[in-house]
Amino acid sequence: MLVVFFCLLLVPPIWLSVRVMQKTAFPLSVRLALVAAFFCISQMFTINHFVFGSLSGPLMPRALLLVQAFCLCAEIFVFVWDVIGVAVKRLGKSSFSPERRRFLDTGMLGCGCALLGAGCGVHNGCALPTITAHTLSLAIPQALDGLRLCFLADLHVGPVTTKDWMLSTKARIRAARPDIICFGGDLSDGQLWYPTDGRTREALFLLFSDLSAPLGLWACTGNHEYYSDYAGWMRCYESVGIRFLHNQAVTLPYKGHRISIVGRDDVQAERMGFATPCMPTVPAADLRILLDHRPVRAKEHVGLCDLQLSGHTHGGQCLGMDRLVASANQGYVRGWYDVSGMPLYVTTGAGLWSGFPVRLGVPAEVALITIQKA
Repeated sequence: MLVVFFCLLLVPPIWLSVRVMQKTAFPLSVRLALVAAFFCISQMFTINHFVFGSLSGPLMPRALLLVQAFCLCAEIFVFVWDVIGVAVKRLGKSSFSPERRRFLDTGMLGCGCALLGAGCGVHNGCALPTITAHTLSLAIPQALDGLRLCFLADLHVGPVTTKDWMLSTKARIRAARPDIICFGGDLSDGQLWYPTDGRTREALFLLFSDLSAPLGLWACTGNHEYYSDYAGWMRCYESVGIRFLHNQAVTLPYKGHRISIVGRDDVQAERMGFATPCMPTVPAADLRILLDHRPVRAKEHVGLCDLQLSGHTHGGQCLGMDRLVASANQGYVRGWYDVSGMPLYVTTGAGLWSGFPVRLGVPAEVALITIQKA
């Protein structure tokens, strides 16, 4: 998968380099400089891995990472615009008017649109998550009617995270007044001691220390939990009051009834030498909630749980790109799904992986799910 990913990143610079070298009106030195820039931009992940020590959460200035993301996004947009323009010019003469063909073939206009789109994408990628309210009807006792569950995943606290982002996100969660808070994995990136926004990443996450809910804070692991100092981050989360469920289930008494919270480790656990993820025995309860970072195992949980909460996809991040993300996740990308009668909710994520902090048409969120008696 990684080989395919990195190969795909070479397509835009190769295409654009060929196109630029054909522009003989430009001096050769300018064309060569542009070619070098195209390939340098496309290899931001390689550069960050070898120069800044990590791919998942590099030790680098926030501003530099955002400039990298802006340039990569702009390059992809210019590539897409140019491919469409060439296709229309060569294949769509009968379907498009001369005016429309000239419009799509305008290089300066394409560059302008690409820069605007990239700027909006990076800005939205760093924006605060909104609270999205949902109501779910389930066959539960009357006493559990109105239970408020706050679900967030993919915070990716790392090089682009700021103190203000953490405090504002916490304030929004508090204002929602949830009965229980659930985290769907991928909470942090990089080493705990890496500096970010004038403090360590551990100190940034500790800003969540006074976050609370009557039924507690619960979490499952995501793939990024295993990339950087797993043990250290687990100690950090425990000090915050977040309890991770590693292929475990707990039963919580609530208003004379029982709620089971189940956590299943991400498949990355086994790949990194940890315990093999498995579905634990789910105790009998009036409401059974499963936390599983990736949505792709949902069919395995039908009949075992009343609700599955997942993340990982980031909602696809950008309209258009979300179709590719969906295809890689058995069609699940964001929102509600009915999996043979079991509701599955896939969040768009509260934050973003620093490797591509870009959103277009898919805003970040913290889901507030009110469960009512059917």
